Amino acid sequence: MAPLPQNAGLGLADGAPLTGTIWIMLNFDPGLKSAGAYYYRLSTVQADPSGSGKPISGGKPQPITNAVAWNYQDDTVSPPVTKTLPLGPSTLATPGLFIIPYPGDRNWYGNADNSGFYHQTLNTGTLANAITGGPGQGNGQFLLILELFNSSGSRLVPTGTGTEPGDVNANFSFIRLISAPPVTPPALTDAIVNFPSLSHVIWVDNRPAVADIVNFQSSSGTQVCQTLTAVASAQFTVGYQAYHTVMCDGPASPVPATTFISSYVMTWEKGLAGGTGILVEANETSLPNNIPPPLLNAPTNCPAGANYVSTSAADNPLAADNTFGNLLGTDTFCAFSISISAQPKHTNGFSTLGPVVNTAAVALSIG
Repeated sequence: MAPLPQNAGLGLADGAPLTGTIWIMLNFDPGLKSAGAYYYRLSTVQADPSGSGKPISGGKPQPITNAVAWNYQDDTVSPPVTKTLPLGPSTLATPGLFIIPYPGDRNWYGNADNSGFYHQTLNTGTLANAITGGPGQGNGQFLLILELFNSSGSRLVPTGTGTEPGDVNANFSFIRLISAPPVTPPALTDAIVNFPSLSHVIWVDNRPAVADIVNFQSSSGTQVCQTLTAVASAQFTVGYQAYHTVMCDGPASPVPATTFISSYVMTWEKGLAGGTGILVEANETSLPNNIPPPLLNAPTNCPAGANYVSTSAADNPLAADNTFGNLLGTDTFCAFSISISAQPKHTNGFSTLGPVVNTAAVALSIG
């Protein structure tokens, strides 16, 4: 493989990592059947942290062996009935082999669990990370590797690309889709992968985002119940954290160009339906002029730990409006709830994770 770009394996549009269980769908050209392709195998191995595009030193691809079964309509009987065909894993000595469900073989209905037309599932949380002091299991860059085999369990490779004893040359090519199908020449020429297997980089992360309220007025302490008194013009400030620890990974681990949080916002609500407002917010796309505080994209001290930023920071354009008088309005005393919400980018391919939310309470008074 070629050297990896910084964000290799992340979503192209937003730099999102994969998380949880993902469903993998493959595209097999019907012509592969005449080339002898009967089984497929998917394996994973950690990518070398240097960005070489190769497996990490000492890493060995591990076949994904989750059982896969597809339903189909049996038209040989009347009326037709629905049956299930286990695709694998096969009982052959070669581990991790699954039957290729060619479109013309049967009237396929898709996965037996009605999840779609998927060829494998992968629990990203089980992927082992071998980097000492790294982000741990379920986090990092990995290679997802596709191989093809004949009905005897021998690996089929594009002619001239074999690297292992027993590899069988076959007249086919692995294709990297540069754009959405259909792909036609000359783009197709540039997309041929001249290797015995097809590798795809995935970046997985199963760690939660951090969104936490640390203190009020910087020096208010950590006691549970707090009542703060100040003049109307005094600024009400909240110390908080909003970050993802991926920005603290390293130096041996890859670090993305931007963090795994797309946005965060801290809001206040006065008493019972007494009004609401925003103390600070940051968003990668819709608020480009609101420079995120440092803990969002580039913590100055890693790990972040007890480090925090304040709503009074100079890069918060809302800071000047967050006064005791503006929050209290016509009242001189009231209780407030303060909530912070951070939106992770993480996706399983269907949807993103929900926001991480934390709430605290404080009473403010004019005096």
